[in-house]
Amino acid sequence: MKKSHRRPIAVLLAAAVSLSAFGGLSPASAADSEGKKEVKLIYKIDEDATAGKTTDLSLFEPSTTSDGHTNIPAGNFTKKGYIFSGWTYDDVVGYSSGQFVSLPEDKDEVEFHICWIDPSAEKHTVKYVLERDGITFENPEWLEEESYYPNEVFNPNDTTVFVEKETEEGTLKYISKWLTDGERVYSFGTQLVMPDHDITLYPILYKKIQLKYFAGDVDRLNGNSEFSFEKMEGSSDELAGRDRFSRSGFDLVGWKSSIDGTVYKPTETIVMPGDDVVFTAVWQPIEYKIVFNPGSGGSSIKIPAKTDDTITLPDPGITVEGKHFAGWKINGGTEVLPAGEEYKVLGAISGMGISFKGVWEDGDAPATTTAPVSTTSTATTTSTTVTTTVTTAATTTEPIATGTSIAEDCFWGTWALSKILNEDGSEADSSDFTKDIFVFDSNHTFTGTNSCIYKGETYNSTLKWKVRGVFIYITAEEDVIGMPNKSEFNMHYDTKANHVLTLTSENGKKYIYEEVIFGDANNDKKVSVADSVAILQSIANRDKFALSLYGKAAADVDGEAGVTANDALVIQKYDAKAVTELPVK
Repeated sequence: MKKSHRRPIAVLLAAAVSLSAFGGLSPASAADSEGKKEVKLIYKIDEDATAGKTTDLSLFEPSTTSDGHTNIPAGNFTKKGYIFSGWTYDDVVGYSSGQFVSLPEDKDEVEFHICWIDPSAEKHTVKYVLERDGITFENPEWLEEESYYPNEVFNPNDTTVFVEKETEEGTLKYISKWLTDGERVYSFGTQLVMPDHDITLYPILYKKIQLKYFAGDVDRLNGNSEFSFEKMEGSSDELAGRDRFSRSGFDLVGWKSSIDGTVYKPTETIVMPGDDVVFTAVWQPIEYKIVFNPGSGGSSIKIPAKTDDTITLPDPGITVEGKHFAGWKINGGTEVLPAGEEYKVLGAISGMGISFKGVWEDGDAPATTTAPVSTTSTATTTSTTVTTTVTTAATTTEPIATGTSIAEDCFWGTWALSKILNEDGSEADSSDFTKDIFVFDSNHTFTGTNSCIYKGETYNSTLKWKVRGVFIYITAEEDVIGMPNKSEFNMHYDTKANHVLTLTSENGKKYIYEEVIFGDANNDKKVSVADSVAILQSIANRDKFALSLYGKAAADVDGEAGVTANDALVIQKYDAKAVTELPVK
């Protein structure tokens, strides 16, 4: 590579981004004709030119339009000693018969004239130069010089180029988008008119940047603390949503940019910067109404508090003959906390509430000699004040919400293991799993399957399931890997976490399952060409670009088992509307 002293490409990048906002020279830029001024159109035809037999000359009569665009009339012309090549109004951009033209906004009259090729003239050269940040890169073999006659309308080579540069800080990556001659920017598909001299065109190189989401140096995280994605500078994209990270007791309300400190809203659309950027989560403590259920006919007590507030545990407000009040037990917990004790609210997983139930014991209260002490606890129960107990065949009990049951069709479909959490909320190693998928049939038979590959061994089981409150109660033919020695279990449904199912194992670990959006290989909750790229990258370099368990399940869309390059092709067809359903039948 050699140093370059040409005009800085950064100036042209700004022009390219501006052009992209209006769709370049495409029909989309003129979709709305409201308020467009009237423009006169003139087609200048040489006196010694002859129209083709099928050419309707009336189409080339002067006319006016207020649409902001037009189409070159279809037709062909001949002239002795010359070859008809197309039309132009500025001798720079050329148009073929029938082609769409976006008219300049600053002109009241546009005159098109024919581009005639003199086959006896000397051809001139089109050269392509790859340049960015003061460095000229070596052209790929297919980006060669071309030659054309003066006045010839030609299609420049605007094929996308990928180039890299090794630096002390790492590998810089660039991707081309559009062309420039140093003065104007030409979008994909733009035809040019060859001048009477050699020209140089520059594919405009955009830097590929690393966009990282960071949960921050905070506690009580449920799962990963950071995610990274490759983006292209100048492109518009939505920031991650509120569900990118989960933190007990807090809502994710914004993303703070490492570049300028600006705080953006979740899912806000931004233009990608020219350098790597870190967006750090902005957290807001959740406000609760903590519910104390004394039982034995007593009324519920509600105390408002935010995460990390300290409250005093209340008196139950009732007495029960023959019993004494032992204290409060948080739903899902085991420790009994006496009334009057201070309690620090550590919060619950987003979408969940905090509730306590009273504990009554026979006889009089024992004498106490110790003063109340502060205590903290993390709640993981649903925000409901009424619970009931259901006993399974395995003689275990679990609290089940008795509010309105979730509709059965909420569970229809495929659910893939996303992550495993330890009892303390940290993420556990899931590398022993190659696959773990639940499928709940949508035919009202309440049947399903579990397919799991664990430590290289394949386990399959058929299921029976039914809805109980916000839980699915499941009976499996065989034991499920996440629930050893147990074929009957509940999966908790969190409606505020993008349809997440949680299976709590007897060892205390939580197995988190996400509803599969087929085609969503990169787990950004939408299907696009980026998912196809993620699949191809994982095939090329599994160590660096491995798909998650969820990603593998979502990527398998071609009707054949396993993730291959054909799955990437099917997703590209789906993005282009050539395929209308995933997975393909």
